Amino acid sequence: MAAAIFIAQTRRRTGMGPTFSEMFLELLPDTDGIPSSIAEEFDYRQRRQLIGDFRIHAAIEWRRRGWISWERGVERSLRVGKVFRAHSRGFQAERAARIRAWEEMTAEELALEAPNPQPGDRALYGAEAAEFGARLIAEALEDDDGCGGGSHGE
Repeated sequence: MAAAIFIAQTRRRTGMGPTFSEMFLELLPDTDGIPSSIAEEFDYRQRRQLIGDFRIHAAIEWRRRGWISWERGVERSLRVGKVFRAHSRGFQAERAARIRAWEEMTAEELALEAPNPQPGDRALYGAEAAEFGARLIAEALEDDDGCGGGSHGE
């Protein structure tokens, strides 16, 4: 999943996919893109071969599972796979439905849903819903201050 997210972000930012080396360096920064250190008994060519074998083995497994894809022999062709795209579309649709449901709630339903909402709280429903909730809170506070025409201790 982390590999597919990194690939999607890189493609969005640069218009091209990352290299295998860049992807594994991002996923395993503490060990230079490999799962553990390689014994000193190996020479440079053997070390490169081991690293390459590990990377292609992992990438092929992720490809089989549908998380990533690439074209053979084409540099920077890494892209997200079908399973990741389907998962991403489902996540985005679910998030959009939560935002729509939040925006359609009445003030009473909002009070029951989140008894102590904080203005600007973007964690649950995203920026749009947080702004909507902040406006409702501000309006409620104005009404409580006596601006709404009610009698407060007169």
